[in-house]
Amino acid sequence: MYDYNKAYRSLEPGTSALDGILQSARRAFAPGIGTGFMNLDGAVRMSPGRLVVLGARPGTGKTTLATQIAIQVLKENKHGRVFYCSVEMDAAEIGLKALSCLAKKNCITPYEEEDEKGIAHVETLVAMEQNTLSRLQVYYGMELEAILEGCERMSGNKDDPLLLVVVDFITSVQPIGEYATKSEAVGSVSKALKAMAKRLEIPVLCCAQLNRGTATGKPPTMKDLRDSGEIEQDADSVLLLHRPTEKEGQMAGRVDIIIDKNRFGTMDSITLWPQLHNHRFEEG
Repeated sequence: MYDYNKAYRSLEPGTSALDGILQSARRAFAPGIGTGFMNLDGAVRMSPGRLVVLGARPGTGKTTLATQIAIQVLKENKHGRVFYCSVEMDAAEIGLKALSCLAKKNCITPYEEEDEKGIAHVETLVAMEQNTLSRLQVYYGMELEAILEGCERMSGNKDDPLLLVVVDFITSVQPIGEYATKSEAVGSVSKALKAMAKRLEIPVLCCAQLNRGTATGKPPTMKDLRDSGEIEQDADSVLLLHRPTEKEGQMAGRVDIIIDKNRFGTMDSITLWPQLHNHRFEEG
C-alpha cells in the first residue's frame, strides 16, 4: 500500500526529460478546472496534480471563498464530485453556506431564528439545487488518513469523477505519525496532499490561517502563513486574501487575492467584492 506520509516519487529510478515531455507534459499543463471566477482562472491554473493554498486572517472569508469555488465547480460540471474536508463545520453548515452562495440569499438565518416559513423556502431552494448539492461530499474531521482514503475511494468512479479536493484548513489536519514540532507536522500534511494530488491527478485547494501577529493593514506574504513549515515549498500556488484599509483607517469594501506564488503562472492581484451576508463574493 502507498505510504501517504512520504513525498510523491516515481516507482522507477528516474524518467528522462524526453520521456517526461512526450508522456506527461500535456497532463502536467492541462487546462485548470473552472472555479467560476474568470479572472482567477486566467491567472491561476488549478490543473490535475496541483496544490493551491488559500491563506487569510480570521474573518476575511477564506472558508466562504473555498466553499464558493467548490460549489461553482460543481455547478459548471454536470457530473463529478468535490470532496470537502472541514475541521470546523459539518455537512449541514457547509451545505447551507453553499446554497446561500448559489441562491444569493442567506439560507442560514431561518434556521437560527427557527423561522418555519423561511425554512420551508430554503427547502424549496434545496430541491432546485439538489443535483449540485448532492455532489458536494463533506467530511467533518481532522484525520489525514481518513481524508486520503476518502479521496482514494471517490477517485475510482469514472462516471462521477473526483473534480476537486478542498481542505479547510490544513494546519488543523492531524498527520499520520508523530512529529517533534507543529511546523514539521503541517509540512508532512502538505506533502501528503501534494502527493495525493499528483497520484490521483486532481487539484487540491487548502485553506490556511495567517500568524496572529500579522499586521492587519499590511498585505500578507507567504511568510505569514501559520506553522507554514514546507507549505510554501509544496504549493504550486499561494493565494492570500487581504482586506485593505482606506486613508481614514476604515476597511475597504473590496478583498484582494494576492498571488504570492504561482508556478508557471503570473504574479498578480485579483479584486473580489465580498457579500458575506450571502456567503459569497462577486468578481469585477
